[in-house]
Amino acid sequence: MKRKTLKITSYVAFIFALYNIFTLATGIDVTMYKDLLTVEELESFQSLLRTTTFISCILNLVVGYFFYKYTRLDDEALLAKRRYVIYFSIICIFFSLFVGILGFMSTGKNSTQNAIANRLLELEKLHREGLITDEEYERKKDDILNQL
Repeated sequence: MKRKTLKITSYVAFIFALYNIFTLATGIDVTMYKDLLTVEELESFQSLLRTTTFISCILNLVVGYFFYKYTRLDDEALLAKRRYVIYFSIICIFFSLFVGILGFMSTGKNSTQNAIANRLLELEKLHREGLITDEEYERKKDDILNQL
């Protein structure tokens, strides 16, 4: 096991963590499934995506930190940590793939249409919760649909 490989792997883990932070900051869009899932199922799916992305972010930060720290160990100590490096690598790859697949599934085709779909979902949620009347719901829905 070479120190250079560990150092590069630690940098890659940090880059994945930054990507996960960017994904969380910009939002995760699942509106392309609005015809297939109910609003509650969409919210659950979006929550699952946020949670797994957050876990992947933390995991990548931890792996990146420890791998970078391991590059400073002497040969004997590094050899003793070999098992942890393998375990962390497998777990990190699994979560990155899982989050990547879920993220790919949630990628919309058109950002304008997704923004409008998000507004419609939010409007439907407000109506379902009784925060707006039927008339307000229909009027706002027509306003949003006219933007297409």
